[in-house]
Amino acid sequence: FFENGIVSHNLPFSPQIVGTMATRTTHPLSLNTINHLMGLVLLDPAPIKNNYQWLTKSEVVSRIAAHGAADQIVRAVSCTSIREQNNLHTHCGACTQCFDRRFAILHAGLAAHDPEEIYAADILFGERSTHREKTMAVEWTAHALRLGTLDEQAFMESFGHEVSRIFRGHPDLTKQAVLDLTLRMHQRHSTSVRAVLEQVLRDRAPDLAARRIPASSLLVLHLSSG
Repeated sequence: FFENGIVSHNLPFSPQIVGTMATRTTHPLSLNTINHLMGLVLLDPAPIKNNYQWLTKSEVVSRIAAHGAADQIVRAVSCTSIREQNNLHTHCGACTQCFDRRFAILHAGLAAHDPEEIYAADILFGERSTHREKTMAVEWTAHALRLGTLDEQAFMESFGHEVSRIFRGHPDLTKQAVLDLTLRMHQRHSTSVRAVLEQVLRDRAPDLAARRIPASSLLVLHLSSG
């Protein structure tokens, strides 16, 4: 697999995130368990691994560009709301995968390869009509920023149960090594989200001052969430 570690770990950021929004399909423990199962039922199983397990989404898309394939980004689909996709809008703009994608691409400076038109709702500036959509936008953003404020102890106090599952997915590494890699990755993710927000605030200051950005947009909801 080639899935970034932020999505693979999928740390919980809201009690309202359940079901398919809290999947662990490429979680290290999931992959380790599948490998163990295949070792029991197959004579010579090929191991399953995630080569991008310690990279953020921004780092992944940067690698795509570095290999000269930035023009393929628009063809890739990150959205979880597959049933709502159409030829015009390939992304809903309301799920965490869409948030991860857009912030990562903006941070990597690749917005030209990710047109705003592919999102049914503009990630930063689009109106959000339902309570769930507003909650997702506010809590995803707050969670991402909070990760950057946590030291090792605070990180374990907040996500100890989840980190213990990540430990079990890496039996070949020490727990301290896994913790270091995990915490640093989530801190880098936090830094990228903060950088995008700060840049957007600089660029759109006149629109914010004139209240030309919808009150239900992610940006305004974040600023007013307290």
